[in-house]
Amino acid sequence: MNHISSVTNQPLGNNIASGQPLSGSAQGNYQGQQVRLLDAKPFTASVAEEMSFAASEKRESDSLRNRKINDRFGGKSAVQQVAEDYLKLVAKTPQAEAMRRFAENLLDGFFRNPQQTMQQLKNFSSDISDQYLILKLAAQLAGEMLARDKQAKDKLKNKNQLQMAKAHFEGLAEQLLNSSENAEASIIAGININQVVSSPAGQALNSAQNLKDFYRETIFDTNNLLSAYEHILNHCSEGQLEQGIALLLRGLAADYNAQHSSIEKPKLQLIMSSMQKLKTLTTIRESALGLFSQFSRLQPQVTHQGIMAGG
Repeated sequence: MNHISSVTNQPLGNNIASGQPLSGSAQGNYQGQQVRLLDAKPFTASVAEEMSFAASEKRESDSLRNRKINDRFGGKSAVQQVAEDYLKLVAKTPQAEAMRRFAENLLDGFFRNPQQTMQQLKNFSSDISDQYLILKLAAQLAGEMLARDKQAKDKLKNKNQLQMAKAHFEGLAEQLLNSSENAEASIIAGININQVVSSPAGQALNSAQNLKDFYRETIFDTNNLLSAYEHILNHCSEGQLEQGIALLLRGLAADYNAQHSSIEKPKLQLIMSSMQKLKTLTTIRESALGLFSQFSRLQPQVTHQGIMAGG
């Protein structure tokens, strides 16, 4: 016991701190067995090496992951990427051509009166996602013109104007993003469902602008099945309930399947589930009304109002 006490009471910290090796006398007998206190430095170094290796692997993994993200998104925000991807997707469509012509007019108008930009934009469309797309397209056009004129030294004045125009449109796009709490989500939602609301089925139901507002209010403001049903009743006539729900489901699917959805995908899933339930209930309701109509023809003396009052 005395041997062990003399060993354990040695100032090992001083030896380690000073970098000196442990004395060979750091040994003794314990319960008849010879024991020896080993130098901890080699083990500490080994552990430190393992930890350094693990940390290095993590840094490399994080770096690789970040490079992949940056390569894919170029450091852009979700809404910027959504807008750019959409403009590429619809580049050859009549809708994109109309937007491009207006963006060109907006760029020409900037040289005359920059203050009128937003008013011109609102005259073209009151929808925030359309306005954002136009501003990004106008900034893109200014950038393309700058690139073409890069070597033309005699167009210095035009270059300065184009640089001012590009910064102007990008600044207005940023203002739109900060215009309200849900502005960015509203823009992404509008872009993600653009093709749904512009389809013949969508246009038969209402204007693209109203349908976008209808969709946004659904995902932002409805909290349960009842509120969703009341919301749809407020926007759709008696004969349009099924079409309204079907359009919402198509919009939800497009938003959910997009790389960047307007809101969290789990919440979109919950809303889709509610819409499916409403679709089923609406189908049952329409069937019941059909049966009631047949019954009324067989019993002309029984009125719709009478049955409802009696029920």
